[in-house]
Amino acid sequence: MLELNHLRPGEKVEMVIRRHWIIFVFLGLYFFFGLIISIMTLVWFGFTTVSSLCLIVFWMMYFMFLYIDWINHELDLFVVTNNRII
Repeated sequence: MLELNHLRPGEKVEMVIRRHWIIFVFLGLYFFFGLIISIMTLVWFGFTTVSSLCLIVFWMMYFMFLYIDWINHELDLFVVTNNRII
């Protein structure tokens, strides 16, 4: 089970709950949405230096958003004890 150092006397861990795995489907949808935006940008503006630079900046920020969203999912943990939810 999970060892926690800040449990009250007589308190024990009942269960540990994570968010549902369906969030990965949403992360995949976010990725494909960004891919569609990139393709539309290249079709509308062509493959120029400015459009390439804008797409590079867009993908850097987009991957940062996806990474932060994934980290928030991985670290989101509910510990249910017999007295409280941590």
